[in-house]
Amino acid sequence: MHASALVGRGFRLRDSGDMRGALKQARLGLTVLGKPYVRRANAAEASALVSLTLLAEEAASQLHEQGASTTDLMDSIAAIKLLSGSDQKDLQSALPFLEARLVMAASVSDA
Repeated sequence: MHASALVGRGFRLRDSGDMRGALKQARLGLTVLGKPYVRRANAAEASALVSLTLLAEEAASQLHEQGASTTDLMDSIAAIKLLSGSDQKDLQSALPFLEARLVMAASVSDA
């Protein structure tokens, strides 16, 4: 299954209140995007990466679980920052949340 399909499915599950299902779809999509042949800097892949990372972190924070990997968080933050000055205000408003989750993820892996 393509990552973009998992984005849609994950957000539908989230919207229906199934946070565990949403987290599962987000993790599956991030696994797809983690394959060595995937060019995460391409616009379509970067969009899916950011969406899946946000979904994973939103669901994980509510379930008190780990969400996206630190690599996914860092790549998503970098992708959003590349969009600075564009029309993507909704994505840019997610930066503080993702940055805070990255700090939390790094502190857990250091423990």
